[in-house]
Amino acid sequence: MFFSVGIAIHNEGETAYSLVVPAFSTFNICYSSACDTQEDIGPTVRNIVLLCCEWMHNEEGVSPDIITDAGYLTYAADPEYKDYEHWLLVDVDISGYTASNA
Repeated sequence: MFFSVGIAIHNEGETAYSLVVPAFSTFNICYSSACDTQEDIGPTVRNIVLLCCEWMHNEEGVSPDIITDAGYLTYAADPEYKDYEHWLLVDVDISGYTASNA
């Protein structure tokens, strides 16, 4: 599944990247993280998504099949995500947590 990812770049001494995956916001799950290099963005987002899916599946008994991503244009226009000036899509295989594989 493709997930919209917001990126805020911080340059206070050393560069850091704050990341948010808004598709999980409706589930009251911590859906943000940070990393230190551009190379870490993909793996960090993958970890966020898989941890959220695991929590939904194991703790709530809900299949991540119900996740919907509104698209980065929608999130970029949302005042809640105004600090995230860059957006991208990351494809993460969540099939291990879906109802068809439970």
